[in-house]
Amino acid sequence: MHAIIIGAGVAGLSLAASLASRSVRVTLLEQESAPGMYASGRNAAIARSYESDPYLSMMAKESILTMYNRNTMERELIRQTDLWMEPLEYDYQEDSFLEMQSDPLKENFRSQSGSVDLPDGSTWKALKLPSGGIMDPGAILQDLSEMARRGNFTFIPNTKLTGITISDNRITTISTDGKYDSGFSLSGDEVLVLATGSWAASPPAGITALPLIPHKRHLFVLRSPNGPVAPDFPIYWKENSEFYVRREGPQLIATHGDQTPAASDNYAPDSAAEERFSEAARHAFPFLADFQLVRHWACLRTFPLDGRPVMGYDPHLANLFWHAGFGGRGMSLSYAIGDYSADLLLAGPRLEDETTNPFTPHRFF
Repeated sequence: MHAIIIGAGVAGLSLAASLASRSVRVTLLEQESAPGMYASGRNAAIARSYESDPYLSMMAKESILTMYNRNTMERELIRQTDLWMEPLEYDYQEDSFLEMQSDPLKENFRSQSGSVDLPDGSTWKALKLPSGGIMDPGAILQDLSEMARRGNFTFIPNTKLTGITISDNRITTISTDGKYDSGFSLSGDEVLVLATGSWAASPPAGITALPLIPHKRHLFVLRSPNGPVAPDFPIYWKENSEFYVRREGPQLIATHGDQTPAASDNYAPDSAAEERFSEAARHAFPFLADFQLVRHWACLRTFPLDGRPVMGYDPHLANLFWHAGFGGRGMSLSYAIGDYSADLLLAGPRLEDETTNPFTPHRFF
């Protein structure tokens, strides 16, 4: 088999790494000059293991546990930081995960009810998640790249999918605006993988679009009036408003959790974002009122209509595979989704439903 992955972020690279480790030939066509760098680094890089979705819960825990175990003196993929969270729903998979794991680090994934003193002296009742952490996107991408390069892996930068040709329900040729401008033929054992992030919402003509919707979110850097933020400043996350804040060096990164439908390549900050953030911050964490806004930017998070990622073969084209719609979770889920999609891809196309694969594209048809 030969997997041709059209990638835009860490999700595509994670699948490439998993396939390459299984002796599968992999070609990754990236839309930027470095693997995974288009999407990575634009979000807050918070590793959160607590999830209400039962399938995402297990994947998040497995992926984050893998990151902790792959930390080395030379490369720290994730830095443990206490995460205080006020969740909307219970994580029903926490006990199952703890029962299944023999790894001694599993105890970090046991949530603890308690309260924490906020910087303004107020007390906040929340769950303490010792497994919380801040990921290093560059370190994770380098780790996955090295895993992929140990196999039969080819990386081609600055290459964007622009079109396809189809015959007998198979993709026979792809066109790009990069190295393969004149066309790239697919033989019988070659599979095209769409791991294009927000661009997966607008596939080339001939591919039936899935209900994937990019959403814009803004992040803000804040400076404390009292000097650098303490190194042990935790992560605070209120799920009802999706407002979270964490330390970034001497400053803070925060978002009011806005999600506005946007075009696949629209990263321009909205003019009203700063005002809306300031108002939300006063309600979520009043102590932020004294912090100075330094800068802000926008990132894109692409969601299917049901909020669950898409991984599996296309219902109409036998050699098209979807690996998209991770809704900003691509980094924290990376090590688990790579293995999961690799299993599906190697199993080949088949009739399936949400019982056999909860992430199947077939669920939309």
